[in-house]
Order: sequence, then C-alpha cells, then structure tokens
Amino acid sequence: MLTATGTTADPTPFSSAWRYRWIVLFCVIVLGGTGLWYANQTQAYSATAKIAVQDPRSSIVFDQALRFDPERYVADQIEIINSRAVAAEASRLLADASSPIAVDAEILLQNATVTSAAATDLISISYSDPDPGTAIAITNAIADAYQTISRSSAEATFASVLAELDASIADLTAEQRSIQAQLDDQRGAAVDQIALEESLRAAIAEVLAFEFPDPTDDADAFATTTARLTELQQRVAILQTALAAIQEEQDVTQLEQELADVRSRLTALQLRRDQLAIDADLAGNGVIFFSPAVTAEQSSSTLIIALAVLSGLFIGAAIAQSLARRRRDFHSRLEPQDILGTSLISDVPIFGEERLPTALPSRDAPMSAAAEAFRFVATGIRLRQYEGNSESRFSTVVVASATLADGKTTVAANTAFAAARGGSRVAMIDADFVNPALTTMLLPESTAHSGLTDVAAGEVDLNSAGIEVNSTAGQTVTLFTRGTMAERIPDFFATEAAVNIVRAISKEFDLIVIDSPPVLRLAHGGSVVRLADRVLVVVAHRSNISLAEELERYLAVVGVPMLGYVYNFAPLRSEMLSRGGSVAAPSPDES
Repeated sequence: MLTATGTTADPTPFSSAWRYRWIVLFCVIVLGGTGLWYANQTQAYSATAKIAVQDPRSSIVFDQALRFDPERYVADQIEIINSRAVAAEASRLLADASSPIAVDAEILLQNATVTSAAATDLISISYSDPDPGTAIAITNAIADAYQTISRSSAEATFASVLAELDASIADLTAEQRSIQAQLDDQRGAAVDQIALEESLRAAIAEVLAFEFPDPTDDADAFATTTARLTELQQRVAILQTALAAIQEEQDVTQLEQELADVRSRLTALQLRRDQLAIDADLAGNGVIFFSPAVTAEQSSSTLIIALAVLSGLFIGAAIAQSLARRRRDFHSRLEPQDILGTSLISDVPIFGEERLPTALPSRDAPMSAAAEAFRFVATGIRLRQYEGNSESRFSTVVVASATLADGKTTVAANTAFAAARGGSRVAMIDADFVNPALTTMLLPESTAHSGLTDVAAGEVDLNSAGIEVNSTAGQTVTLFTRGTMAERIPDFFATEAAVNIVRAISKEFDLIVIDSPPVLRLAHGGSVVRLADRVLVVVAHRSNISLAEELERYLAVVGVPMLGYVYNFAPLRSEMLSRGGSVAAPSPDES
C-alpha cells in the first residue's frame, strides 16, 4: 500500500495474511487438528453450583460509618473461591466424605472455574472431570469449603467489631464514673459554700453592730475593744477569701453537660453493640442463596476446536505480518510510480507463463504478450520523443535498474527490437563493461569485436565499430560493444571521448538504447546514466521497495530525468492474452 508521500506504508494484517495465505492456512490446519485431537482426548463432564452473596457488613451498624461496593465484594468473593485456602478445605472435605475422593488442592485450582454475571451477585462454580459424579462432588465441595471459610471470616469480623465496641463502652463507663465523682465533689463544695456565706453574714453583722471605744476610757478596756474589732475584720477577710476560692473552683453546669454527653454516647454504643450482635446472628457467612450441583453435562469439543482454529489464524497472521514487514516488496505494477515519482510505461509478463523459447520475444515471438508489452515501451518512448518543441526532443535512453537480476538487459534489447520494428533507426550500446550481457545475448559467438574503446583510442571509426543485428521483417539494430582496447572501466564513461561517441551516434540514429550496469552496485553507473537524455527504470516484480527508494534518490542526484518505468517479470494478466496484440493481422512478409 502506498502513501501520498511517495513511500510505502506498513502492510496491513489483511494484506499480509492474503499474501502469505498458505502459511496462515497451514497454521489453522495444524492448530485446528491439534485442538480436535485434544478435545477427543479430554472429553469431560462439567458440573455447576450457584451461590448468591451479599456483604454481611452492609448492616445498619456498618452503614453508619462506611459504604461498601457490591460489585467489588462479588469480585473479592470470586478471588476467595479461587484461593488456595478454599481449595485445601475442599480437598479435606472430599477426603472426609462418606465416599472419599482424593484430589490435590493444586488440581482443584487448575480445573475449577469461577465466574459471575455482570451487575449481579450470583457466582457460578464449575468443575470438569471425566466422571460426572466426581465433577458434582468436587463442585459442591468447593462451594461448601467457601461457605465454611467465609462463615469463619464473618464470625471473626463481627467478633473483632464487638470487641472494639466493648472496649469503647468500657472507656466511656470509666469516663462517666470520673465525671460523676467530680460532680459529687462539686456538690459537696456547694454545701460548704452555704455555711461560709452564713458565717460571713454573721461576721459582717457583728462588725456593723460593733461599738467603737471611747479614747477616754481606760487604756486596757480600749485595747481589748480594739483587738476584738481587728479579730472580727480578719474573720470577715478569711471567710471572703474561702468563699471566693470555692466559687472559683465550682463549675457544676459544665460537669453536668459533660456527664450528659458521655451518657448519650454510651447509650448509642450499647445500642450499636446490641444491633451488631443481632446482625451477626442473621448475616451468617454472606451467602443468601445456594444451589448445589445436581447434574453434570458433557463438555462440547466445539469451543476447544474453535479456539484452536482462531489461535492458528492469529498465529498465522502474526507470522505473515512479520514476514511482510521484513520483506517489503512490490506486488503491483502501479506501486513503484509513487516511489519513483514517474509513471508506468508497460508491465512485461514472465516469459515462462507463455512458454516462450527465447529471451527476445520482440524479435523471435512477435505475436506473444511479452512482445506486445515491449511494443508499449517502444511506443511510449517514441511519443515522449516528440513531445514539446524540437529543443526538448531526445534520442538517447539509458535502461537502468537498482541491482542485478531485474531483467534490465532483456528489457533494453527487446525495446530496441520493438522500436526498430516500428520503423525507427535504433542503436544499442552495451555500457556494462563488467558483465556485457547484452553483447552475449545478441552475439553469442566468442569472437572479439571492435567497439567503444577502439573508437575512443582512434583505432577504428564509428561506422566500423557498429555491428548490425538482424531483426524481423528486414529491420536491423546496430550494436556497439565494449571493444578490444583495455580501459579503466570507472574512468572511461566520464571521459570527453565517451561523451563525443554517444553524441556522434545520436546524430545517426533515431533512438539509442544504452544498457547500463546496475547503478546501485557499480559506482560508474552514474557516469553511464549521465551520457543519456532520459532514464528508463526497470523494476522487477517482488523486488525490494527500499532499493527503489534508494534508486530514486540516486537518480535525483545524477540529474537525468526519468522517462518512466517498466514493471518486469509481472504476472501474466488475462487481458494480455488477446492473440497477437497490435500485430494480430500481420502482413504476409511478417507472418
């Protein structure tokens, strides 16, 4: 799949699965067969018991302080049923039964299934065993074990709360006694205050009624009278001081309020304790309904097989996705156009699908679909040659590919023959000096021929270097090979002599097709590309996308415009099989 930015997106799971569908099918068959075998080997009976639960803490006493989530409580009970403690208790109950069943707690944990429907308090306990009676007995034992443990837990919880309430009641009772004692002391002080007030009033009255002595009286009598007055005054002061101290310490009203508050709290705690004791007797273990397992149903193998098939499908799809991401290849003739930034000229089918006995169908099998594809290439080049004004016309096309085995040489040769068949004067230049496959294809004999290096060295002229290769219907194509003179390959195509040779050839021919070395494999490929006016890119079916991306960047640096691309080794499409293509009615000399 292509993105608008000119790069390929990661393959989707569906496209990857379809691309590697045989791997996916293999995984489905293998795991499905394994699931079928396993289902046949593990036929079992399943028994189910149902328990409805309610949090015993949701009593009035607890609700006054806390609020509990029923759904969380059900989830907690499921975890308890699935606990090792319940499994161990169930194992003990089974061993002590009238018909003992020896089952390890670990086996119970592995084979028991505990579920709950959404938004309900109903819990289902299921157990599967090859024997239906054993399945029923174990299921009910698990349910009984849970009720036993939950009852013990509930009793411990209520006992703990009752103990805390009893401790609080004892503390309040002691506090009540302390306040009562203080209040009694204050009330005793109030009686003393009344006596002091009477004594003070009497002392004041005596002072007020006291007759002061006459200074003329006897000195002894005067002294006695004065001493008596001083004594009365001191007595009044002492009584006033004592009375003030009693009034300062006395706060009976506050103590009475504290006592009333303590009594109220004590009464509330006693009521809560009595209610909690009643709730403890009523709530029990939190189970409000229990339906034991009575029958056991034979488990269906359909679910196991379906899960196995789905597992195979997912595993196969994962493998396919992994392979597709590692092997980002072209699978459609239109995919490269967004990568290369140029358009498709033709897709060339695999010769083997037409059982062609030749690598040059344009020359040897003109009625084939492959030959028709190359005629599309030649026609596309000719149409592009005459676009625009005379200054923009071109004659030299280099056929380039990213690497080896893309069929570049075959495309170059067949395009040349197709253009010659259309009436153009065509020359071919074998510029792949390292692997002169074009020369080998057209001149299978091993005789050395004069060529480009000989012309550059001045040993032969250009006309003598060209070798005519016969095409069909009397047309010929002129081939220029490497030559016999030794040259440094990386340097030759960058020389002015090479440029002049290509310019001279272009003056004599309508179209020059250059077979270049793989441009991403050999460094001098860029020098060969620079000799041409346009680049015809060859992209092989299932070739690596990253190579095409690298080729596009490389050609952009070289600076020679792309003419288009040929999608080579493409699957043979049904519409290509119309007999003869554009030569369906050949002239007598072409038949």
